[in-house]
Amino acid sequence: MQVHTLAAMMLVSLVGFGAKPSRLGFSATSLGDPPRITRVRSPDAAIAAVIRDAPAWSSTLRSLLATIDASDGLVFIEDGPCGHSVHACLALSVKIAGPSRLLRIRVDARRSYCQLSLDIGHELQHAIEILANPGVRDWHTAYSLFQRIGRTGSERFETQAALQVGDQIEDECRARDR
Repeated sequence: MQVHTLAAMMLVSLVGFGAKPSRLGFSATSLGDPPRITRVRSPDAAIAAVIRDAPAWSSTLRSLLATIDASDGLVFIEDGPCGHSVHACLALSVKIAGPSRLLRIRVDARRSYCQLSLDIGHELQHAIEILANPGVRDWHTAYSLFQRIGRTGSERFETQAALQVGDQIEDECRARDR
């Protein structure tokens, strides 16, 4: 049985039992359209609220999510510690599942809505940096990529693009709050 057929059968079964497709990571745009799979997901309510609501006021987050939705990546964002005294991080452990590359981001979900939005956007930019390179398919190639584009001299990596994304989202959040 093909994966698409199996997924469709699972959707029909779950909807039949009252599960809402949008809570499962996909949504139907109209009755005849196939469900749209969102490629950025979280089981955490605060994080899921940012993924769902922030694109309405942040063109930067909207663009990041659209870029990932058009990629072969699935990005899971969870609440959890990062180390190195940071509030958010992208794990370099890229996993392969069928045609998709799976990435994991951790954030401190206790931060303010605007700060959480900024943290998520910053890390989504790092995810895009990986997803823009089809050859990055495991920890070693992800590490090598960030050695080239984001080396800081410490045990952390940072890129100018991710810093700019954070600044843009912070500006958008301030404008929203005015």
